Amino acid sequence: MKKIALLLACIVSLCCFTRCVDNMDDLLAQKPEIAFLNEEGYCHADGNYYVGTEIEFKVQAMPNATSESPLVAFNFSIVDLNGNSLVDESATVTTDTLLVTKSFQCQKEGTYVVTATVTDSLGKVNAAELRITLVDPNAGEIGRYEGYVNIAGDVVFDTLLPQQQLDLDSLFARVVLSEGSAPDEVVAIVEIEGAPYSLTCHQQDGQLIMDEIHLTRVLTDLNNLELHFTIDMVGTLDGDRLQISGPVTGTGELNLLLLRVHATMSGQIDGTLERVQEEQ
Repeated sequence: MKKIALLLACIVSLCCFTRCVDNMDDLLAQKPEIAFLNEEGYCHADGNYYVGTEIEFKVQAMPNATSESPLVAFNFSIVDLNGNSLVDESATVTTDTLLVTKSFQCQKEGTYVVTATVTDSLGKVNAAELRITLVDPNAGEIGRYEGYVNIAGDVVFDTLLPQQQLDLDSLFARVVLSEGSAPDEVVAIVEIEGAPYSLTCHQQDGQLIMDEIHLTRVLTDLNNLELHFTIDMVGTLDGDRLQISGPVTGTGELNLLLLRVHATMSGQIDGTLERVQEEQ
């Protein structure tokens, strides 16, 4: 028992030391704090959306806890990957804590970099950045398919926690297939319970080999473990049905008492989607 207690103490000390090293640069720089807030209805992380979607952001900024230097300036900008500016708004800050909302809507597909920047009275600058990708589901459409997919596999932890069986069933999925730029290419917009991903598919032996997509789920049954999945899907067209299958891997972590527990997952995705006829 003493050996186990000593081992746990060593692990906790190592975690604390690693966290201190990671935060040391920020402590020395004494930059003001800024972040996109994770609140319902607001975009706070990289994500995909359909063109024309109005995307809302909420940004919070505060003085550095050590220097307490007041905030003086704020900037909100959006540029495309070629550096072309779509939004560039600056403002003077006169409050102790800055809380501001912004919105963005665009009809052109592509990836855009969203940056919120704050400056304090000592000239210290800090920024929060995320990327959003807009996709157009209607260009050169071949067909739309809807249905449900399942993700099943094993979750393994790096501590004494036992292996767990994961079974996510009845996840709503939508796939829009469109013509690609080459004879063996098909563009697929894949949506699994949320964000759409625009993928290039290569036709091989009657199958559509798709680029990987990413999905994040919070598993309440596993102490609110947040798993980030990487899905490599293959689609097979059979008349008006699109069969989905392929390997799924995942990584995540959770805080258990004073320990940070890492998890890995290995499994499969499968499901059958039916072709949806457009209403006249």
